[in-house]
Amino acid sequence: MTDVHVEWIDIDRLVAAIIAKAEAGPEAAKQASHTMSLSFIAAAKRNATGPARIAGRERRTRAKKGQPSRTLSWGAGGPGVVTGFMRNSIQVRTDTGGGGHWETTVHPSGPYYRRLEFGFTGTDSIGRRYAQPPYPFLRPALDTAHRIAYRRLAVKEFRRVITAA
Repeated sequence: MTDVHVEWIDIDRLVAAIIAKAEAGPEAAKQASHTMSLSFIAAAKRNATGPARIAGRERRTRAKKGQPSRTLSWGAGGPGVVTGFMRNSIQVRTDTGGGGHWETTVHPSGPYYRRLEFGFTGTDSIGRRYAQPPYPFLRPALDTAHRIAYRRLAVKEFRRVITAA
């Protein structure tokens, strides 16, 4: 039978390096959570950008001098940007947690984002009647962010923080 002999040289440095990597974990979780929320915000802002889209209607674009105009048509409707207030209000509201558990809250502060996301039919508080269809921009952004970027961003942040430790 063959004997195996293992000798640890400078075990204290090895233990210190392992502890340093373990201590970087919570910071990596915090950074990964924040980075993923920024990816979600970018997708939501893309969804809440552009001219008003009315399903089944066409819109001709203005052309620069000497260039032909284009005709745009949409199969689905969507909100148009007038001032950009609602789009710019989509921000990280809180980063909370500790240890390995972090939560990030992203929320638009625009007062009418619920009407855009879910639609509104009925009479409002001052007596105006609406039949506004929903123009979802947050939920599709969350689906896109989950499907495409979240895992990749989390791994990238963990690698960055842990290799720096």
